[in-house]
Order: sequence, then structure tokens, then C-alpha cells
Amino acid sequence: MSLGQYARNVGMLVGQSFVQRVLGMVTTIVLARTLGATNFGVYSVVTATSNSAYGLVRLGVDAAIHVHTAEGFGDAATRQRMRELLAAGFLMLVFAGGVGGLGCLVLGERLALAIYEKPELAVWIRVAGIAVFLQCLSQFFYATLVGLHCFSEYARVMVASAVLSVAAISLGALAAGLTGAVAALIAVQAVTVGWLGIVMRAALRKENLRLAFRNTAARTKSLLVFGFPFYVSGLISIPVVYVLQGMVVRHAGLEELGYLRAIMAFVAIVAFAPTSAAAAMISMFARTRAQEHGALAVRIVQNVRMILVFALLMAAGVMVLLPWLIPLLFGAQYMPALGAASVALVTAVLTAISGVVSNALLSARKVVLLFAITVLQAIIFLGFGSYFIPALGLTGYLTAELLGYLAALLVTLLATRPWLRANGVRLGRLIGAAPLFLILALYSVRLVALPGVPSPVEALAGFGILLLFLLWAYCAILEPGERDRVRRMAEAGAARIWKRS
Repeated sequence: MSLGQYARNVGMLVGQSFVQRVLGMVTTIVLARTLGATNFGVYSVVTATSNSAYGLVRLGVDAAIHVHTAEGFGDAATRQRMRELLAAGFLMLVFAGGVGGLGCLVLGERLALAIYEKPELAVWIRVAGIAVFLQCLSQFFYATLVGLHCFSEYARVMVASAVLSVAAISLGALAAGLTGAVAALIAVQAVTVGWLGIVMRAALRKENLRLAFRNTAARTKSLLVFGFPFYVSGLISIPVVYVLQGMVVRHAGLEELGYLRAIMAFVAIVAFAPTSAAAAMISMFARTRAQEHGALAVRIVQNVRMILVFALLMAAGVMVLLPWLIPLLFGAQYMPALGAASVALVTAVLTAISGVVSNALLSARKVVLLFAITVLQAIIFLGFGSYFIPALGLTGYLTAELLGYLAALLVTLLATRPWLRANGVRLGRLIGAAPLFLILALYSVRLVALPGVPSPVEALAGFGILLLFLLWAYCAILEPGERDRVRRMAEAGAARIWKRS
């Protein structure tokens, strides 16, 4: 895959994600103001339960489908094998969705008591089971489409779905409160699944592929051999997150979970580009490993640098504006979340880099290392979370998450440094990002210790530091060729805006 094609794929996915994030922010604002912090927390229980249950039952099948498909199929034998793999993957994810949905239905009351100590949440956990089944189907269609490099087709469906979602959920919340919002959420998921299925069927026909239900046991084994270790690495973090969020509710109240939901809207501004680029990145890494010997290390570090610059600049910009954005978007009742939100923005930088590393390890089939790193991160998150949450509530939860990501990335760097050196990769420019990260972390400490709207002098100083961030990141982190590409992209974007105006 050429860098130009990769850039176009990333551009389509980032554009789609940008629209989704903006509309998702609108939905979050409407829900936060319409439902209030407590009911918004209940809505978050539904989404957190469906996401957690999906992560528990998927077995890594979606990741295996994506990587296998992205590596290509050039002859009749590999094409037939791909048909059988897709059929086996479809059956496995349908079964996983059924198990996850049934688990939510049967265990709803137990989970409500054990995790949140609030039996009234049982009905909402059961409702989340429907979303689990739909999410499993959706993920099969997603993995197949991006594995076939059908990024534009996928992006169009998801943009349309985002428009439908903001309209339906907002109207549902305004008309029927919490019940209307949750019903609209599930209805939109169902429509999106059906639409993705139609698009995937057309993509399969174009590639002369279909679901061939043959050799199902062998193909299932093939998917699990690759996907299960990746699944286990992700599985570890799911109960940790769920348990620690339950601890936040017990020690600080259900409204803190509503604060967390609002905070995630700001984090999404930082994470939307790295997250949305993941599908194209995995496909590119997988194709590079299979066809361009020795080039994978260079591609990985290039992506880390670009994502790091983007994440640092976005996090700094949002953090400077945060004291004004929170009351403007969500209302003054969410101002207690200011300090916690600043910690989450620092963590978002590490999350973005961690996403690139995970994509690279998955594409390179280094799932054992990925598993070890995830275990380390979960242990640190759980340990510090159990210590910090009783005293600090949501801020303690997010601080523990930050420490977990930081430790995992440092260990990854130490483990992969010999391989990077052997492939001619140097890390000097990545180290140049350390001062920027430190400044960001120190300003977060300030917002935690002294929450409130800064003085005009401090606000001006913050914007000045943001400009220095931009200059430092451009000169110290990016290489000359990367700076040229960024400059050409900026000039092209400015020219298009000027032409339209």
C-alpha cells in the first residue's frame, strides 16, 4: 500500500470520525442538560455495560478477520480460504452476541448489586444485552469492510448513522427522558447494523467473495489461534474498568459517572483522529509486514510521531479552554469535573500512542508482548485505583489510569528498542516531546488543586504556551520530510477554504 493511498484512507476515516465526534458531542450536551447528572449516569451504565459485555464475548475474532483479510488473497486457494474464514467469523460473532445478550438478561440484578450496589439499575443492564448482540454483528461487518479496504463505503454509512443518532436520541430524551434516549440508542444501532450488512454484501460481490460454510471447525481454530491471545489481552482491562467505575459510584455517587461521560466527550476531541485511523493503520501495517521486509519499524515510528504531535496539540488546546467549555456546553453543575477532565486529557495523549503500539503489535502478530503489556497496565490501574478512588473519587480513577498507561508505554519502549535499532530507527525526536508532556501534566495539577476559571492573565499565558507547543512540536518532533508534508497539507487546505470563500 502506497503512502498516498494510506493517507487517503486515513483522511476518509478521520473525516468520518470528526463528524461522529461533533454530533456525539451534541448528543452528550443534550443528554447532560435534559437528563441531569444522575440519569445521565444511568445512560452511561447502559453504554458501559454493552461495551464491556461485547469485549468479554468477542474472543478477538474481529481482529483476526481484519488482519487476515488485510494481508490479501491473490489466488483461488487463498480466496476460498477467505470465504471460509469469513463464514466462520460470522457464526462466531453471532454466537458471541447471543451469549453476551443472554448474560446481561440473566445476570442483570447480580451485576447491579455487585458492581454498583444499586438494584434499580438491573433493568438497564438487561436492556444493554440487546446492544451487545447488535454490536457483535456490527463489528463483523466493520472488520470485513476495512479488511477489504472499503473505507469510503464504511465511512459513508457511519456518517449517516451519526446524523440519525443525534436526531433520534435527542428527540427520544426530550420526549420520554431516559427511557426514550435508551430506546433511540438501540433503534439506531439496529438500523446501522442492517445498513452495514447491505454494504458489506456488495463489497463481497465486488471481490468475488461470499460466506462459504465449509471447514468451519478448522477456520474457527485458525481465527482463535490468532485472535484469542489478543482478546485475552483486552479482556483483562474490561473487568478492571467496570469494577473501578463501580467503586467510583459507591464512594463518590452516581453523578460522578455522569461527569465521566461528559469528560469522555472532551477526550474524544483528542482521540478521534488516532482512533479513527486505527483500521487503516492496521491494514497498512499488516500489508507492510507481508510485502515490505524491514520497513515496518520505520512505518510504526512515523505513525507514532504524527499521532503524538496531533494528540499533544489537541490536548493542550482543549485544556486551555476547559474552564469555559464545561459550563458553556454542559452547564455549571458539571464544573466539579474540571480537575478530573484535565487529568483525562493528559491520559488521552498516552492513550493515542498506546493505540498505535497496539495496532503495530497486532499487525506484527506480537500478541504475547501485547498481552504482557496489558496485564501490567491493568495491575497498575487496579492497584492505584483502589488506593486513590476512596479519597479522590473520579480524579483518583483517572489518575490511576494515567499511571497505568505511562508504565505500559515505558516497558514497551524498553522491550522494542533493540528491534527498532536493528532496523535503523532512532528515537531522539520522540524524546523531544517530553517537555511538552511535562508542561501539560503540570497544568493539569494546577486545575486539580485550584479548580475554577483562570484569571485573564493566566488565560493569555495559556494561549501563548499553546503557540509555543505548536512551534516546538513542528520543529523538534517531526522530521524534515514530515514537516514538508504537513506544510503542503496545510497550504492545500487553506487554498480550498480561500477558493470556497
